[in-house]
Amino acid sequence: MKKETLKELGKGFITFGNSVGALSVVYGLFEKGSHNIPTSILAAIVTYIVVMAYAGGIIAIEKGANDD
Repeated sequence: MKKETLKELGKGFITFGNSVGALSVVYGLFEKGSHNIPTSILAAIVTYIVVMAYAGGIIAIEKGANDD
């Protein structure tokens, strides 16, 4: 891939992580009912997704910056 493509892909991963984190907080605050997954497991899943999205984004951005 070209370096600009990798940089944009990395930005997309970081944006995805932000979206997942924000939507899970909003959903947790305004949900009116019960859900089948315990809160601690749900928080662990969301945290994992956000951290991995950020890590993937940072790796893609750095790889795009080093492809000169």
